[in-house]
Amino acid sequence: MASEPVHPHTPDAITLRQAETLTGINYKTIHDAARKGHIYWNRYDVPPTFSVSRRDTIKWAATRKAA
Repeated sequence: MASEPVHPHTPDAITLRQAETLTGINYKTIHDAARKGHIYWNRYDVPPTFSVSRRDTIKWAATRKAA
């Protein structure tokens, strides 16, 4: 049984590697930001299970680069 709830996949959900390509920020840093609550994330019903919100990732990356 999964420790996190599993949700249906949405078009906004992207993998950590896709987020890395989109923003130029290391996927581990994106993962840490998601776990800290800066980026919306969920476990989805398709592999890979850990995905982040494309919109939130772009917003977070913009604020990170502006700082």
